[in-house]
Amino acid sequence: MNLARVEALPGVVAVCRFRDDGSLIEVAGRLPAERAAHLARFAHWYRRAVSGNTDLLSLLSQMPGWSPSQGWIVRGASIGVCSVGNLVCLFEHPEGAVSEIVQALNDAARG
Repeated sequence: MNLARVEALPGVVAVCRFRDDGSLIEVAGRLPAERAAHLARFAHWYRRAVSGNTDLLSLLSQMPGWSPSQGWIVRGASIGVCSVGNLVCLFEHPEGAVSEIVQALNDAARG
């Protein structure tokens, strides 16, 4: 699945694919290239932080299923960002249907 299909969803501002080092591979949407590169680096850093926390939660809880993490979502008052794999999406809400965006990201990351 290409990024344009994710970008076409209601509320999506931009969607980016990034490398394992956080560098930008491609972007679709209304975000200047420099800001998209910043978003990709942020998503890479945040994914590492979430992975560390889920590993710790798995160890401390002794419950299976926490690790590896599958993605993350952060929502503010009017904008949010979510990531699955090496994809990150910046979206506006309440327009953005978060579950639909996450599902599209999941499909794109696996396909």
